[in-house]
Amino acid sequence: KALLEKEVEDRTSELQISNNRLTEQTALLADRNTKIETLINEINHRVKNNLQLLYSLISLQVPSIADSTSREILKGNLGKIKAMMLVNQKLFRFDEGSSVNVDDFTTELTVHLQKIYDHKGRIRILQQVEKGIMLHGKLTLSFGLILSELLTNSFKYAFADHESPEISIKVENMDHGIVFVYSDNGAGMEPKKPHERMTMGVSLIHDLARQMNGKLEVSNHNGLTYEFQIPV
Repeated sequence: KALLEKEVEDRTSELQISNNRLTEQTALLADRNTKIETLINEINHRVKNNLQLLYSLISLQVPSIADSTSREILKGNLGKIKAMMLVNQKLFRFDEGSSVNVDDFTTELTVHLQKIYDHKGRIRILQQVEKGIMLHGKLTLSFGLILSELLTNSFKYAFADHESPEISIKVENMDHGIVFVYSDNGAGMEPKKPHERMTMGVSLIHDLARQMNGKLEVSNHNGLTYEFQIPV
């Protein structure tokens, strides 16, 4: 009996020691997580402020630029910065975690760019984004930059003297990913000069599609259509 009691006592002591160590490790991890969270919040705050400052500075410069080409380049940069700002805002607002609602994001970016390029609302925009689609931060940024580039080029180049200009944006779920189809009913691109309308933008679009491991098909019939298949 004495031997059994001794074994129980020793075992209890070992368990107590293990429990104390576990408690200490848990406290250390909690402290480390708190520090990491504080650091992330500080970085996010600085990124947000820097993006807002950059956006404001460019916005102030645009009206004073006499050269139309330079002015349009700055406007295009505003669209890209706005996409980054929205991703940053969506990821950290209301503890949404690491995913962004594509429908809300698309609406905000589209409305913003239309105010820059089509403030009279002449161009009709049809948005069909399947409800509930979420993308994580890196994918959302690539998606936003692509959408910004496509919208910007449609607004700038597609609809000269067009009576019924229209842009269509569709996003829907597929097996293991999403399908994103962007189209306009504008002038399209000349077969011999397929990149003229997009200039550097087309390279950015293709590069971003590759970064997302996506597939991209481009159609130049009755306007332009870009279809992306993006694994998520």
